[in-house]
Amino acid sequence: VTDRAGNEVPEGTVNRRFEVTDVTSFWDAPNGGRWNVAEHWRDDRVPTEDDGVLISGVTGDNAVQLTTPAIVQKLILQSDFEMRDPLQANVIEGRDGTFTLFDTLRNTLVTAKDENFATVFSSGAGLDSVELDADAEVSGFSLILGVENSLKVDRTLTVKAPGESATTVASRGATVIDGAGTIFLSRELDTFGGVGNAISHSGLIEDVAEELILGEELTIEGTGSIGSSDDETIQIRGTLKGRDADALLIQDVDNKGRSMVVNSKDGQVGANGSVVNATIKGAGRNQVEEFELETGADLKNVSFEGVSVNVTGGTVFEDVVLGAGGFFSGFSLLARVRDSLIIEDTFALTAPGGSSTFLDFEGDVTVDGAGTLLLSRALDDFGGVGNTVNHVQGEGEGERKLVLGSDLTIAGTGILKSDIGDTIQILGTLKGQDEGALLIAGIDNDDEAFAVD
Repeated sequence: VTDRAGNEVPEGTVNRRFEVTDVTSFWDAPNGGRWNVAEHWRDDRVPTEDDGVLISGVTGDNAVQLTTPAIVQKLILQSDFEMRDPLQANVIEGRDGTFTLFDTLRNTLVTAKDENFATVFSSGAGLDSVELDADAEVSGFSLILGVENSLKVDRTLTVKAPGESATTVASRGATVIDGAGTIFLSRELDTFGGVGNAISHSGLIEDVAEELILGEELTIEGTGSIGSSDDETIQIRGTLKGRDADALLIQDVDNKGRSMVVNSKDGQVGANGSVVNATIKGAGRNQVEEFELETGADLKNVSFEGVSVNVTGGTVFEDVVLGAGGFFSGFSLLARVRDSLIIEDTFALTAPGGSSTFLDFEGDVTVDGAGTLLLSRALDDFGGVGNTVNHVQGEGEGERKLVLGSDLTIAGTGILKSDIGDTIQILGTLKGQDEGALLIAGIDNDDEAFAVD
């Protein structure tokens, strides 16, 4: 028995593995070289937008270099390929070698069929409507990877920079970054304690502010920052995961009422700028996560569920729900509260040495919830005066009132007072703790009772 080519077919079952591809253009220069040279291709012509292309057989450290804009149907890579001009390919299938980008890739799915294939974004690289179903890396001194329209990350995109520099994934205009993968802001190459890498959004196009959306299944992990410029905002719908000693910090977030998830198991996650209209939830690990509020944090209409806050710098709370309490700790720090604050667990004010922390309530404010506002002396080894809850007038004229709700407990050692002309109403419980007193001043309770323990 023979096949159609005349080869004898042995008896018994014969297994053959094969693949049908739509390749119509084959690279034919083992020393690499430029894409746009016809003699480098088997049929002596440069591929067009109708071709499926196979690059293979390039020897040593040589590479194929794209030095003119190109559009193809499909690109299969089995050798090193340098994209130095824009490229559009419906699919890039990586089987071997390194795919290095120095320019913009558009409307393309990048897949990895083998672990020996690597995708590297270098200086000048950009992505416009790209899907990454391959591990990829942005690595270099202060590099910027530009992203427009959309990016889908289904594996791991690692962002790292040497020394004290920072590498940035920078979106522009209305952009969605989603997928079931991870963007990892790594400090692997940072030996000098740099500021960390970043995801940055510049959404202003023709004076219209546009938004960056980070999708629900996406994880942002590591050390660095997520932020925007001017009036643009970011939605974070997925998971923020800390890594290493320094924090992953967010700012310029308007979540439009949507939730984000925090995982602080391996490192800190927090904010150092504006976060509004958000629910910040724990990762469901049967323990409370932690969220750092550093200097500049400004929260409005934010609820924490399964996440405690650790305030280490000047912070503003406006219409905030502390579902799992937290700590406000530092040397003579000041935080401000506006409109309302709900405390459902213990929120402790602590200060080291003989200093105090100050929690100022500005204007008409209601503090409610079934938790405890604790003026703690846990860090006070020198017999300080205790911490202070202070009601100040804020903006506008006329008497302003701070109302402490009926289910709320104020406990500890320190001072609860109001500015002259403004008042505090206590409807809940005052509870002394430790050797010093819990003192109150500027109270007008409108004939309502409060409890003392």
